[in-house]
Amino acid sequence: SRTARAASITIVDNVVRAIPYMIEKTKEMKTKPREALEKILREYDNNAVLQEAIKHILRRLEELSTSKLTLELTDISK
Repeated sequence: SRTARAASITIVDNVVRAIPYMIEKTKEMKTKPREALEKILREYDNNAVLQEAIKHILRRLEELSTSKLTLELTDISK
């Protein structure tokens, strides 16, 4: 999306999975010295992350296109 390409840091995941992971990483990073955090930020390449995400999506689509597709039904009466 245009938003993802314009962002400094893009989250390419389902929010239900992303939020707990972000909380965990925040706790880990909280103990790091400021210089180490600044280095992580300087070296972060959002474009490279987006490229890898797109490659992963393409690989997954290729796998799905050559395998038998099944539908898993969820019991919504619970």
